[in-house]
Amino acid sequence: MGLTWKMSVDLSRPQVAGISPHDALDGCVTFRWLGRGGAPTGLAEESAILCRLAEGREAATADPLGLGGLLLDAFRLALVPDRTLRDERLIAAILAGADAGLQHFLAEGTLELPPGRRLGFRELGLAIGLQAVPAIAATTESSPELARASTLHLVRLRAEAGVVRRIVDFWSSPQNQRARAWTEHRDINDVMLASALLEACVETARPGAARTQPRGETPP
Repeated sequence: MGLTWKMSVDLSRPQVAGISPHDALDGCVTFRWLGRGGAPTGLAEESAILCRLAEGREAATADPLGLGGLLLDAFRLALVPDRTLRDERLIAAILAGADAGLQHFLAEGTLELPPGRRLGFRELGLAIGLQAVPAIAATTESSPELARASTLHLVRLRAEAGVVRRIVDFWSSPQNQRARAWTEHRDINDVMLASALLEACVETARPGAARTQPRGETPP
């Protein structure tokens, strides 16, 4: 892929020059999500460029936060109501990369290390992504082609469902939260832990989840 510039918070200057194989994929999926159901975004050209850059690229990573991001990308694409063959090819490629990357990450033994040598928010990102796997699997029922391309990877990913509870329980421990690696990143760690506990990223992305309740009316 080409060079990707990491920008300052106010977007006034490049911060770090680096190559990220997931940036184009994230952009492609975000634009597809914004335009789901045919909603006009005015970003058709940009979306097409990013999707072309994302296709055919190796998605595998052993970084737990990156793995969680991949799974959430697959989740959002799987929920797009006007899903295309290109979307399904990307979903299958993402799941293949996540499957391979997860096996590599687990083999490294990071989850066996003490809290001072681990980063909670990165591991919790993986936990959040893994929470989306059952929902991704459910969407393949409407597409035999996607099912054939992704079933093996989904089976392997679902077999590691215990990793979610293992990570969440570890970082819910007050003793582990006293580690410097947790306290130095407490804000993001707390947000990620809350999201994992509530399955927030999955629940808010489901169709109809964004429907708001009229003021003064209670849910049934």
